[in-house]
Amino acid sequence: MYHDCMSIYVEYVIIDNFVVDMLILYLVARSLHLRSSKWRIIIGSCIGTVFALISPFLNVLPAIMVAFKLLLGGFMVFELAKYKCIKQIGIAYLAFLSYTFLLGGACIGVLGLFNANITSMITLTYSYKVPVGLLILIIWIYVRIIIEISKYINRRKEVKSFLYDVIAENENIKLNLSGFLDSGNHLYDEKESLPVIVVNKSIFFRLFPDLKDSRSVAYDAHYIYYSTVSGYNQRMLVARPSSFKMVLSDGEVVLEKNVLIGLSNIKLEPCYDCLLHPSII
Repeated sequence: MYHDCMSIYVEYVIIDNFVVDMLILYLVARSLHLRSSKWRIIIGSCIGTVFALISPFLNVLPAIMVAFKLLLGGFMVFELAKYKCIKQIGIAYLAFLSYTFLLGGACIGVLGLFNANITSMITLTYSYKVPVGLLILIIWIYVRIIIEISKYINRRKEVKSFLYDVIAENENIKLNLSGFLDSGNHLYDEKESLPVIVVNKSIFFRLFPDLKDSRSVAYDAHYIYYSTVSGYNQRMLVARPSSFKMVLSDGEVVLEKNVLIGLSNIKLEPCYDCLLHPSII
């Protein structure tokens, strides 16, 4: 019986501490726009979880234990990102402590909501059939889904007046797409001065399947060269579709054959499939 109880306790400690530490480090990194990564957050969470597992076996005074935890928090923050200066580390550490108190209160609130038996507020020792960390994670995922849906709806409203239904055709392939009229798209083919419509990899190879073979020269495929805002020179694979139709807001169809479709590795917004060239209006 003792072994079963201890096994459950260890599982709860691992889940609770890993989830809460991960959320704290994630919030610190996002709110301060730190140069971090998911692996740094995971490593930091693992460090905090390991300490939580061994801390019950450390026979030290409460004040020393608190000092250990503060030092550990500082190490987790230091490991979280690449910092520009010591001041930035200090701000991140203060944010870490703030989020720790906030999430600690959230854990107690969730336990109270589910009528869990809390035996110690300081160490957050409780008796409940589900780890509080798992409950916090479920709530966090739910909130993130709501936030992403809200962002998508707001973004859709912002770009709605610049969205057009477009039809790209190539031989016997026809794709109905949603295009965003991008005033910043100034890409032209240097040889023929043709405007370039930008799409992602998936759509490009659905429209031009033969170009999956890098040696193919079908569809007048070639590279164009351009410079980014940062000053880097890039190249883009472009090809000529059989036709490209764009539907205006009044229902008028603009037939534009003399365009090129360009392959880009950038991730487009989920509310549109391609970046239109302003010259085709």
